[in-house]
Amino acid sequence: MRRTIVFKNGLKLWPVFCAETFLQKARGLMFKRKATPLLFEFDSQATARNAIHSFFCPVFDAVFLDSRKCIVCIIARVAPSQPFLHSSKPAKFLLELPPGEARKVRVGEKLSWNPGEPGRWKKA
Repeated sequence: MRRTIVFKNGLKLWPVFCAETFLQKARGLMFKRKATPLLFEFDSQATARNAIHSFFCPVFDAVFLDSRKCIVCIIARVAPSQPFLHSSKPAKFLLELPPGEARKVRVGEKLSWNPGEPGRWKKA
């Protein structure tokens, strides 16, 4: 399902797909030729417990956000086959973006998306 991420001042940044199911979260960008914007919500706010990998993924930018949707860490141009990547600060959300897209945002900035979307998802 497509969602829109917006900057704090209301400027539209990216249409994103929300990884909501276990399978969608497990697959992420794996086996894709190009990175398409994806939004993940972790079960809890943490650092290493919310680690990701980039096996079988194209190059992408990783933007980690806390529970207030403030950017806490940006990892630009994540190379394929990285076994263990995580935010330097506790994160609740992750945006996986096409390479170079993270240049549109900075650590400390707050993003928002439509009510009822990630951050308000029903727990299965």
